[in-house]
Amino acid sequence: IRWGKPKVCYHNSAMLAFEQANLTYCQGLAIGRSGFIVEHAFCITPSKEVIDVMWREPASVYWGVPFDSQWLSREFLHQADYTGDFGNVIRPMLLGLANREEILAVRVA
Repeated sequence: IRWGKPKVCYHNSAMLAFEQANLTYCQGLAIGRSGFIVEHAFCITPSKEVIDVMWREPASVYWGVPFDSQWLSREFLHQADYTGDFGNVIRPMLLGLANREEILAVRVA
């Protein structure tokens, strides 16, 4: 797994999920080691291990909503084509899932 381009975590994480079918794309929040909170995208393995291609020092906590690959390819790529920018799709995607039960939180040791 290679490091992603700076400041485009949504794009980098989505592309990683497309390249590696065993990974699941997630959008949500990350809490950095110093306590700052940021909207963020990352991938998880089947055992819920976080794969973050953006931060060399992982966050202390990741909170997010997992998206299956079919939904991701249909919605995320459609929105990216429409806006021309992968980074602008976080709010529409998460707001549309407010009642979803598959929210996860992962604490990194």
